[in-house]
Amino acid sequence: LEGVFQAMQLSDEKLAMESKRMLNETSDSIEKIAEKMNFKSEDSFGKFFKRVVGLSPKEYRKNF
Repeated sequence: LEGVFQAMQLSDEKLAMESKRMLNETSDSIEKIAEKMNFKSEDSFGKFFKRVVGLSPKEYRKNF
């Protein structure tokens, strides 16, 4: 079970890294990025991003 948790954590980190790259390098809307990252909604993407990164996608884009 610990290995499964570590794999999930790693995949979350990879997803967050790609999300950060898209927020930094594209002018795509957060909704469009959420869609490209296969989230069901902008809201679910925002909750995931805040949980992993510690900032909302909007806050992240504004500060970085």
